[in-house]
Amino acid sequence: MNAVHTPEIAAAALASSGLSPEQRAVALADPSAALTAWVRIDGPLDVVALRRAVEQAVAEHDLLRTAFGAVDGYRGLRQWSLPATPVLDWQGADLRDADMADSTANSTADGADEREGGLHGRGEGVSALHAWLGALATPLAIDEGRVVRAGLARLGEARHVLAVHASALVVDAGSLIALLARVAGIATADATDTEHFQYAQYVDWRAELASDDGAQAGNAYWQRHFAGAAVDAVAANTTGAVGVVRALNVADWQAPRLAKPLAPRAGRVQARAALPADLVRRLTDANANGDGDGDASAAGPERLLHAVWLLLLARLNGFEPFVAGWRHDCRADYDLMRGGMGLFEKILPMAMTPRPEARFSDWLAHCAAIATNHVDAQEYWPVDAPPTTAHREAVFGWREAVPPAAGWSAPEVELPERDVALSLDVHWGPRPELVLSADGTRHSRAALERLLCQFTTLLRAALDHPHAAMHMLDPVGEAERTALLAWRGERRDVGTLTISQHVAEWAALSPQAPAVEAQGETLDYRSLNQRANRLARAMSSLGVTPGALVALNLPRSADLIVAILATWRAGAAYLPLEPHWPEVRRKALLADARPALVLHAASLGGTNAVDVALHCRAAVLAGEGLSPADEPALDLCTLDADMPPSVAGLGDLAYVLYTSGSTGQPKGVAIEHGQLLHYVVGSSAAMDLAASRRWALTSSVVADLGNTALFGALFNGACLVIAEDADTRDADAFARFVDGRGIDAIKIVPSHLEALLDARSPRLPRTVVLGGEAAPRALIERIWRLAPGTVIHNHYGPTETTVGVLVHRVRPSDAQGADALPLTQVLPNTRVHVLDEAMRLVPAGAQGQVHVGGPQLCRGYLGREVPGVFVDDPFRPGERLYRTGDVAQVLAEGGLRLIGRADHQLKLRGFRVDPAEVEGALLTLSGVRQAVVLGMPGVGGIELTACVAMAEDGAGADVGLGGLREALKSLLPSHMVPARVMRVDDLPRLPNGKLDRAAIATLMASALTSSSTTTATSTPSVVVPAALGALDGLSGTSGPTASVQAASAGAPRDALETVLSQGMGLLLGRGPIGIDEDFFELGGHSLLVIRLVARLRKLLGIEIEPGLVFDHPTVAELAAALRAGPWDTSGFERLAATDWQTSETAGPQTATSKTATSETTASETATPSP
Repeated sequence: MNAVHTPEIAAAALASSGLSPEQRAVALADPSAALTAWVRIDGPLDVVALRRAVEQAVAEHDLLRTAFGAVDGYRGLRQWSLPATPVLDWQGADLRDADMADSTANSTADGADEREGGLHGRGEGVSALHAWLGALATPLAIDEGRVVRAGLARLGEARHVLAVHASALVVDAGSLIALLARVAGIATADATDTEHFQYAQYVDWRAELASDDGAQAGNAYWQRHFAGAAVDAVAANTTGAVGVVRALNVADWQAPRLAKPLAPRAGRVQARAALPADLVRRLTDANANGDGDGDASAAGPERLLHAVWLLLLARLNGFEPFVAGWRHDCRADYDLMRGGMGLFEKILPMAMTPRPEARFSDWLAHCAAIATNHVDAQEYWPVDAPPTTAHREAVFGWREAVPPAAGWSAPEVELPERDVALSLDVHWGPRPELVLSADGTRHSRAALERLLCQFTTLLRAALDHPHAAMHMLDPVGEAERTALLAWRGERRDVGTLTISQHVAEWAALSPQAPAVEAQGETLDYRSLNQRANRLARAMSSLGVTPGALVALNLPRSADLIVAILATWRAGAAYLPLEPHWPEVRRKALLADARPALVLHAASLGGTNAVDVALHCRAAVLAGEGLSPADEPALDLCTLDADMPPSVAGLGDLAYVLYTSGSTGQPKGVAIEHGQLLHYVVGSSAAMDLAASRRWALTSSVVADLGNTALFGALFNGACLVIAEDADTRDADAFARFVDGRGIDAIKIVPSHLEALLDARSPRLPRTVVLGGEAAPRALIERIWRLAPGTVIHNHYGPTETTVGVLVHRVRPSDAQGADALPLTQVLPNTRVHVLDEAMRLVPAGAQGQVHVGGPQLCRGYLGREVPGVFVDDPFRPGERLYRTGDVAQVLAEGGLRLIGRADHQLKLRGFRVDPAEVEGALLTLSGVRQAVVLGMPGVGGIELTACVAMAEDGAGADVGLGGLREALKSLLPSHMVPARVMRVDDLPRLPNGKLDRAAIATLMASALTSSSTTTATSTPSVVVPAALGALDGLSGTSGPTASVQAASAGAPRDALETVLSQGMGLLLGRGPIGIDEDFFELGGHSLLVIRLVARLRKLLGIEIEPGLVFDHPTVAELAAALRAGPWDTSGFERLAATDWQTSETAGPQTATSKTATSETTASETATPSP
């Protein structure tokens, strides 16, 4: 900015001075920032006299005729006073023709009243007034000293609005309020002449403070505050709740975790509410008398309301340490500065370490002590270079109302708080008001309104029970409680027929309609029904009785679907097994479940020794043939095709799914037919499943992810199209499958879909249901970028609640909000509550554990009781709730957003994994003395990482870390085998003897970070810094050593190996890997193989299969296999010499979405901005 325009200005610039710290903060953030304030004036008005009053009030302050600009020889912005005040920019407007009826109502929908200047209502007049204010707020010429603009809008014959717009370099909110009060005094002849404090005095004073004797002590105070010393200074109460906390650094402090809006919007949003009159009386009476209810209100209104606000933030933040802001005006601390014009307000940090057991009265004293100490050290807080900005996320402000002149309303101020996410301002006066304003991209209006209700509810509770523990003071009022309890599924009659009986009905209604397509075979509903009936009769002849279990060791196939229906029609329940699981795993499940029959697939080699060892009756199923072990084969075609008599009912067991267990052993979740029916009916209604006629089954049935497609298709008379393994492990094959088979709906894990979209010509069904893990926003953006018409549903539910209980149809606005998609709709007949540890409803914005009730809750666990999982419903005596362990944040707009777990359980690629089970398997291996398994961030999401300490006697020393992974593959399914195994001398522990998982996570993160930067010519081993030894629970002066074992690495020898080394490394989230390093030993898995193959196809222009990577997992082996393949290799060196990154963007940018989008509205099909 060049400020030297005239000789007069140039001369003034020579006498320029620096800025105050508050001004420097504005200059660094946005020197063009400005504030606008306005008042409404009722009654006769001399417009000319009013304008003169404004000019006089402006002329009384040198700062309001100050120019700003660059001056040679100085860095940054400088300021200088002009010899004379520039002519005031005055803008008048006649808005009498606009309809101002809504703007003058005594009570608007926003809770505004007449004292608010008439700007918070609705109507054309209000819009016209806002438009005029917007025109008034155009940029100011601060380099010319034109830092103030004023105007008058005429609303009626005796009603006006006076507005002042001024640079944020010369005024804060308090200054504008004081300026308008001075104008009113001059205009009404109530003002008295007085000498005014000039801001230049303040600038000089602040400069002296920076180097005075108190500077060092002031700076040390703020360091102590962030280190927790302020907490130490407060005496502990009788509960010991306030005490010494571990020293923290500034960077450790985070703002409260408040809920993000469902539909973000640009600009600021606001909510207002009058403080209830009875609370005002209690506050003012106690303040006037110097006493109060249990020493609470006696602290004074400002301190009490501030403490309640901080308590509310603490409650919403789960009582975790946080930092908030306090907007304080130092003019209230110095009589000399009262009425001064300039920047005096500053946002001071309040680093809080709440203890839920602390009494509120102690919390109040604690907050008041911090505020008092802050006032003493406020000038030493570096407002222009704060060490953190987290304190600006949630701010509290207090403003004493200036008694307005007759006919004048109280001033309203619009602040340019672009970096203040949320601000509660208390306007204290005859009718105190609470004003919440927020960044619309961070908070919704609904959230602000709910927050105001929570604040007043909590304030009342604190006044009523000042000595209660803080966690006992509930911010959930009656209205919010009613709304939270009302968030449940609609009532829906599901009928009395099981899914199996519905299939039989479709066989009668549409016998020739396709029901199942698999491996080139199509079964219509009549054929499916008849085959299921015949197999059911055969099962009964083999000893399967009602209530028994039948284990299905079958791959995805038509036989599997027939077997499921047949099991039900024999009156039994099915137990799915994954044929590719280790034999030890299948044996453990069969030993626990004791099924009456095990069905095997002929394609997998028939029965095996596991069945014999466990005395399980076994048979091999191959289409219409059934071959029991050691008995003659049965031709199912010869059996009766009518429905057998022993069909299961709604109260009978339908299936058992084994999930990972926290005890180290898997546990079988038992689901009844009625529970399954409720899910299928409810999900069909919530997601309009019947509209899709060709559902793809792409996942294993050992987890219930695929049950949405499987039973959603059969219940609605649609066709279930079963994908072959190759269709789900190859991006191009998946695209051909979707396109060639006419798929219009799919249920899939987000990370799997992300990998499959790397095809050269990606294809997507019209409907995509995402489940099994969190769906990232980037995936939603990618889907809609490829196929804008795709209908996306986010689906959630633990196995114990029968597949899922919550759903959300994704909207374009969701892709612009928080990273995690919300869940807004509860399936019919189901109840979902988010509760705290005391089984109370958590308020909107807070976090708690998801609890589910209703007819979808499973029967329980097969053959065992698990305490604490199913609990009594506090809102419906005699009914159960399932405690999911999932932590969620309640959204003010309705719904919730999942944010984590209350335990260590993980969701990996759609499978539930409890690390304790993996740890137990590790401890069975030779030489493993200690083991911890954690989920660590990886390229495709969370990855299992194990940390082991080996036996001190050297046992198992001959088994490398890679050998441990190989050993685990014989014990656990592939999704439970850690991607990485690290070794330490000893696992760190807490003082109570428990493993210090936080310290172990730090070790892992350090090791993974080091290995990710390892070059291809070195072995990736990591020595953890000795500083880690200072973590809580670690003894000694040096930390344990962690290493990632790898094979001898080697540098690439040519361009092809170079691009493979680079590409594999990028997929693994690290640098290029050595040519002899095993891709899978370094953390590779099937989804990364899909992406690797897709990108190699784009880059090299050849048709390679995923199996080539599985068979040749090193760079050297894969490069050799590529050269030996049946394709032209002459261009390899030229293509491979290009940057691997070019494959990231190669290929088409759009995808075909099957079955066009005629039913989807424009707002739903809009492509979000990337």
